[in-house]
Amino acid sequence: LDPVDAFNYPDRNKGLPDAMQGEITLSDLEQLYTGEIDNWQQLSTSDLTVKRYWTNDPTVQRIVARRIFDSPQESETTENPSFISSFINIEEPNALPPLTMLRWILQDFENTTIGSIGIAPLSQVFGQCSVYPLALTETRRSVTPLVFSDGKATGPEEDLCDRKGSYQPNAPALRSGAYPLAYPLAIIYPFDNSRSPIGKKLAELLLTQESQTYLMSLGMVSAYPITTP
Repeated sequence: LDPVDAFNYPDRNKGLPDAMQGEITLSDLEQLYTGEIDNWQQLSTSDLTVKRYWTNDPTVQRIVARRIFDSPQESETTENPSFISSFINIEEPNALPPLTMLRWILQDFENTTIGSIGIAPLSQVFGQCSVYPLALTETRRSVTPLVFSDGKATGPEEDLCDRKGSYQPNAPALRSGAYPLAYPLAIIYPFDNSRSPIGKKLAELLLTQESQTYLMSLGMVSAYPITTP
């Protein structure tokens, strides 16, 4: 998962990626979504009203609730109507499919009084030109979700639209958990010998190099280092 705001490129003025120096903390994200921060000037030089977007994906909602708002894993469910309002103390953000959210955030950039933010799966953010993926900063260390082929971190000064193919997800940081919003793809199946072993077989299949390479083509990160042609 990654926090995103409107894409940045050299000819754009008042871009949030520049104003935020391409990064944000989990604490700032929490305060943005609880309403404690309602203007970007509280975090940067941009005097813009905060507009928040929320994914309509229940899985992503649960992960965001656990990683950013410390919501208990078992007791909270997105099927409960009060799930969002239990930790977001503002009018409920727009809940949209990820790609629709990215388009709306970009459209909001044309409004000179609004600065929008959303949280979306990195696989949906990678390789597009609507939003910029912010690095996460904790304990004075900034971890970016994207890096160039030489391992250098992407930054807001780079035109990522012009440089497609030269950058990719930061696999070591995502794989190790150094990037705080990274999460694993899991296969859950019962340890019951009386049942078909299809769950275990599927897990084994997904760990093959062919499957891992396919998942990488979808914007995910391999469970182990893979050298692609």
